Amino acid sequence: MEFVGSNGKSAYNDAQKKAQAKVKFARDIGRVPYPPALDDILKDEGALSEERVGIMEIPLERVIGTKTSGRQEAFSYNFLPLLDQWSEFGSKWINLYNAQLEEGFRDPVKVYEYMGSFFVQEGNKRVSVAKYLDMPEIAADVVRILPKKTDDPAVLRYYEFRDFFRCFPTYDIEISEPGGYEKFAAAYDQKIDGNLWDEELRRSISSSFYAFKKKFDEKEKKTGEISVKCGDAYILYIGLYGTTESVALVPDSILDERVTKMWRESEFFAGSGKHKLLYESDESDNFSIRTVGLFKTPKYSEKHPLKAAFFYRGNTKNLKWTRDHEMGRQKLEEHYGSLIMTYPYENLQDKDALRMAIDDAYGRGCELFFTTFPGMMPEARRSSMHYEKTSHFLNCSIGETSNAVRTYYGKMYEAKFILGALAASLSNSHEIGYIASVPTYGIISDINAFAIGASLFDPKARIRLLWGMQKNVELEAGLEGVEILSGVINQNPAEPSREYGLYRRNDSGKMDNLAMPVWNWGEYYIRIIRSVLAGSFEREKVDGVAVRYYYGLSSNVIDVVLSDKLDYNSRKLVGFMKKAIATGQINPFGGEIHTQDGVLQTEGRLSEDEQISMDWLAENVDGTIPPVEEFDLDAAFLSGLEKGELVHG
Repeated sequence: MEFVGSNGKSAYNDAQKKAQAKVKFARDIGRVPYPPALDDILKDEGALSEERVGIMEIPLERVIGTKTSGRQEAFSYNFLPLLDQWSEFGSKWINLYNAQLEEGFRDPVKVYEYMGSFFVQEGNKRVSVAKYLDMPEIAADVVRILPKKTDDPAVLRYYEFRDFFRCFPTYDIEISEPGGYEKFAAAYDQKIDGNLWDEELRRSISSSFYAFKKKFDEKEKKTGEISVKCGDAYILYIGLYGTTESVALVPDSILDERVTKMWRESEFFAGSGKHKLLYESDESDNFSIRTVGLFKTPKYSEKHPLKAAFFYRGNTKNLKWTRDHEMGRQKLEEHYGSLIMTYPYENLQDKDALRMAIDDAYGRGCELFFTTFPGMMPEARRSSMHYEKTSHFLNCSIGETSNAVRTYYGKMYEAKFILGALAASLSNSHEIGYIASVPTYGIISDINAFAIGASLFDPKARIRLLWGMQKNVELEAGLEGVEILSGVINQNPAEPSREYGLYRRNDSGKMDNLAMPVWNWGEYYIRIIRSVLAGSFEREKVDGVAVRYYYGLSSNVIDVVLSDKLDYNSRKLVGFMKKAIATGQINPFGGEIHTQDGVLQTEGRLSEDEQISMDWLAENVDGTIPPVEEFDLDAAFLSGLEKGELVHG
């Protein structure tokens, strides 16, 4: 037996004690105390393809098991040694420990990589020594085992990583969010197209990422584990602060401040943060300006008004969405008079224009910042951290959550449910047309609520779904013979047309508008400002929890406007349904629900989160949710959609 140094003996004893403690802990919580074996994991998978990756440095934290089960019980689950120090195993471990301290390991270990984790074929003891020494990486000869392609989100994300790996061969950058690698590449003006990125760029990115990871790991040790990958947090960081300056060049104090600010926000960015939805019932309507300061000196007055800024992607002449929000801002000013002062900013087509507008509003003393388009969320996030002590940012969206930015949206599906029932009552056939725009969260629930409403009035009703922005779509042909249709929510000022809301199309092609769902943003803004003036706005905020406002018919944020051409019975039907929904007697997604794939539920009701994130269509809808690639979206609109806003059917 080779000579064993005393330092190695002490290290082995220490490592063995730690391993024994891990085994006890694992057994106490019902966990297998040894490293998993890849052969056991894949025993029922059948033949899987392999590809040789080659020799490279791999992150030790992702080495989690052995290839076979032969050596499993020699290590605790974190790869520290369990066998007796005086065994041949112990002696070899100690010699490897001393060799690593003196000159380092000479040969790479051999590992198999599966789904981003590594399993050791040769070199278990070297891995064990490296883990004990808390080495970040180890040289390894890597063979990749490819999982079978399925619709499993984990498998889809893995193949996204594999495509990224071909351009940037590294295992260090691990991203969990769907589309995250594409977003990472875009931040550096690169594409994931199978071509290797420039070597100097890869070195620069690696240097920046490692500096960020070091600070991220430090923060994690201080505050406890966070449920987000470092790669996801890094995407948020470069989204907030850009890629021009390498993280490695940022002074430590500034980097520490930045990471601290975005720490919990990264959980929401990756979709794992907690949130709470605020409904109409969460807010008291028994508030008037007179009650402000009833129990304490009011913070705002005519001399010191509350200042709020509104940011629009377009202008009131070309975008109905902008015009509606602007009308809401004006109604807010009319309601509160000199107690509030607002500033509108139009035509903010990119983040630089939005950033300049936010900086200007901050300079004017604004405390509330309403960003009225989903694509403004990234800049709202960045600015909220920059101005966190004196400002509150809100974003009009439904699919995203943020600890730093509150979101607000309306239950448009309630109005669509009513219009579906009205459409079925007016149709002379069982066919009703529905023209949707783009499959974003909110749009899908609108479609399904419309279909369910129609089926309640006519069990044989069929909803013919077409997507107006889908490439090569032929609306006329697709809707041939359909009399009653649901078009866009309302008329676009730049493109006047009668094909909006619910309308009837006769044989001659004439359009008669019947009803229209509307947004009353003024009511929304009045309610939010009311909570600020009353002091409840601050109480709604809980650290580490995202706040999302979600109002509907009962708050008058959503409404249905009827044409004078509708008869008494139709008006009575709509009035009855509006009252029933507003009072909670009817829920569009309550009771038994059938989808195109079968029965979704037999009783109860879908939660608001389930309604927001639905990616299915009701049983009586004839149509599909096409992939985003099939839509004709201009670059500005694409950049305006957050990952959380798109539905992948």
